[in-house]
Amino acid sequence: MTTPRQHHHEPPTWFGYLVGIAFMLAGALILVWNENHFRRMTAFVDRARVVMVKVYGRAVPGDDVYDPLYGVGGRYLAVHREVQYFQWDEIKGTETYIDDDGDKQERVTYSYRCDWYGSPIDSREFHHKHGHTNSVRLTLPDTTFYSRGARINDYLFPPALIDSVKHLPQDSVVLDTESAVFRRGIALTTLTGQSKARPYNEGGLRGEAARIPWCLDDNCVYYGDNPLSPEVGDVRVVFRLKPATVLHVFAQPTGEPMNVPDSVYPKIARISGIVGGPILKSLKPFTMEGMSRKMVRVSTEPVDGAKVLYNEASFNNMLRWAMRFVGWLLMVIACKSMLGAIVAMADGFSLLRTLVPDWRPLPLILLLGTELALIIVLFSYWWSILPF
Repeated sequence: MTTPRQHHHEPPTWFGYLVGIAFMLAGALILVWNENHFRRMTAFVDRARVVMVKVYGRAVPGDDVYDPLYGVGGRYLAVHREVQYFQWDEIKGTETYIDDDGDKQERVTYSYRCDWYGSPIDSREFHHKHGHTNSVRLTLPDTTFYSRGARINDYLFPPALIDSVKHLPQDSVVLDTESAVFRRGIALTTLTGQSKARPYNEGGLRGEAARIPWCLDDNCVYYGDNPLSPEVGDVRVVFRLKPATVLHVFAQPTGEPMNVPDSVYPKIARISGIVGGPILKSLKPFTMEGMSRKMVRVSTEPVDGAKVLYNEASFNNMLRWAMRFVGWLLMVIACKSMLGAIVAMADGFSLLRTLVPDWRPLPLILLLGTELALIIVLFSYWWSILPF
């Protein structure tokens, strides 16, 4: 005689099946993606070991570089123009208070302050607009200008690598009414003690920038009445110069050398005796076809290429096992949901109730989830090594 179950299940629904199928598909997708990603990243690191090189030397400019609008620059790797705007900003906060009933309540508060920001702020979004209206005298883009033909040792040093340098030393431009005068057609600037006269746009600062009152304040061009008492709408333009410096580079050289024009390296061209300038390779971040990931290290501190690759491989392996765990956990949840739905459906029929036991113990669920995960992992690995 069959003993009836001592507990009752919820009426059978499709919800358990749908949840189980959803978790199973999510787990399968994660496991398949993970195995393929691990294989591709392993090939990425192996290829990087072969093609990447370590370069140590002084990165020097090629052509002199100037900001074409202001004429600020000289013999630098790059000239960066940074524009700042004096604006109102809204600060959201909360405060606690006691209401009339003696209960503690919280309310949202808004405060406002004026400061320098890297872009104009739209005050129309403020909660309290009265007295906090923003305006700007002009807008200019933040822009970086690079020296054409910069190099390090026997390699060209492109803008992508200049930008990747962390904590690259920078020179500030010293501007004052005597050493820096903006006039029609000529910007006279003093840069690190060297006076330079640089022609730029005919007519000097043209258009919007020419019509707005401006003055020179230390290392910036100030658009406003008084730099010591800024008002909302004032704008200041700061210049940061990246000089030649000693760097450690771990990057990929280009496959083909490039012919550098005489105009970039006239002295080197004359010394080498090569017509048209010296032939140099360029450095670039390492990439591999079909992958968006890039690898490059440029620093003023020593760079250990072997350690960089080891860390990359270690992180890739750690990510592989972490994603395997996530995929396995989703498979376990899927098995639990689907087994629960099967047992619940069996309870609705007297015949099935005698044939289908309550197969939902934790060991069985873990076993089924593990088997499914292993099958998908093995299939993904087999699929990834096929020659197509």
